[in-house]
Amino acid sequence: MSSGAEDSKPTTELSGDFTDKTLTCKDCGNEWVFSAGEQEFYREKAFENDPTRCKECRKAKKIARNRRMRSRRQKKNGPGGNVCYAFQKGECTRGDSCRFAHELVSESKEGNENETVE
Repeated sequence: MSSGAEDSKPTTELSGDFTDKTLTCKDCGNEWVFSAGEQEFYREKAFENDPTRCKECRKAKKIARNRRMRSRRQKKNGPGGNVCYAFQKGECTRGDSCRFAHELVSESKEGNENETVE
């Protein structure tokens, strides 16, 4: 008869399944080592594919993506996208500590123009 302790053991040891792999980055073409520890992390997170970029290229791609997203947000909001609406209503009590721009929006024949008030 087997004891209950034997049944609670995991069926596979994660660290024993992996060996370091040498991969080639698809952006820069440099070879880099995908370590056994990194492979174990990928399995724990249920990632199905090996990474295709080295750490430096992944970081550069992430920075570029964040810049694009920030730029899109700024274009979407347009000029004065972070305007203090409480100030426009005359209700902002934060003064210089307000994180939003204190701008008065006035409509003219040319369209919307923002006038900054300090």
